Amino acid sequence: NLNDLEGLGVGTDAPYHSLPELGALLADSQAAPRCFVSQLWQFALGRAADGAADACHVDQLADAFVADGGDIRALLVALVAHPAFVTRGPEVER
Repeated sequence: NLNDLEGLGVGTDAPYHSLPELGALLADSQAAPRCFVSQLWQFALGRAADGAADACHVDQLADAFVADGGDIRALLVALVAHPAFVTRGPEVER
């Protein structure tokens, strides 16, 4: 079972028995594209989408990703052209 398919704490339960069924659940999910974009943002920038500004940027990228029919190449181009990617901010202690 896939719990909370549409977001943490929403209490949904989506059973699946194979990888194709899991893929179909994720493909039909309203939350999956934003989750994918958020994870890509975190990987590309080396940090989580912290704060309202980052969340807004991720939402914009996710909306464009959905509007483009899930075109990953277009998403990658949009991400690397984004000011948050091309402009280095202050160093953060890790």
